[in-house]
Amino acid sequence: MDQDLKDTIKKLEEAKTKQEKIEKIIIILSGLLIIVIFSVIGINIYSGKNETISEPEIDIVAERTPKNLDEHIPLHKNITETKSAEVKVEKKEENRAESKAEPVKEEKVKKEEKTEKADIQKKTTVNIEKKAEVKKEKKVAEKKQKETALSPEKGFYYVQLGAFSSRKKAEKFISGLGLKNVFIVEEKGLHKVLVGKFKSRKEAYRYMREKDIKGFVRKL
Repeated sequence: MDQDLKDTIKKLEEAKTKQEKIEKIIIILSGLLIIVIFSVIGINIYSGKNETISEPEIDIVAERTPKNLDEHIPLHKNITETKSAEVKVEKKEENRAESKAEPVKEEKVKKEEKTEKADIQKKTTVNIEKKAEVKKEKKVAEKKQKETALSPEKGFYYVQLGAFSSRKKAEKFISGLGLKNVFIVEEKGLHKVLVGKFKSRKEAYRYMREKDIKGFVRKL
């Protein structure tokens, strides 16, 4: 037990000794650093005192030489000249920008005019085509009306496809058939649609099968 206590005390003393040595080293290094700093400051101060000032001599020479008289021109004159030069440069740049912008505007206007002309031509073409289609449809309708206005010959067989309350409905029905020799016969207030003429009932039925149409065969 006494031996352990002695060992502990010994270790503490050794640690204390090491710490004291470290503190001494730190103090020595700090002192050296302070000495170096002061030495540098002293050298700078000493070198600053030995520097010569040459600016006054240059000023005196400049005053004595007649060549430098132009340098003493009033400041407002230089400023005015500088401003006028800047204004000229700005005007030149503006003129250049305007001259560049004008061709671009002209090209844009030309393109817009071409586009407008193309649109007008396109609309005109479309209108002409529409008018031509309307005329064609009118001619077809007139032709069908003429055909349907004719009366079928009696003594022949016909296929009756339908009966309508008005002639307009009958004509509309005929326009969707796409058949030739179609007639509208008005009987008892009805407009009957007939297709033919056939010499025999058999011929009329054969026609119905070929055209795949529904109705009934009748003789006028």
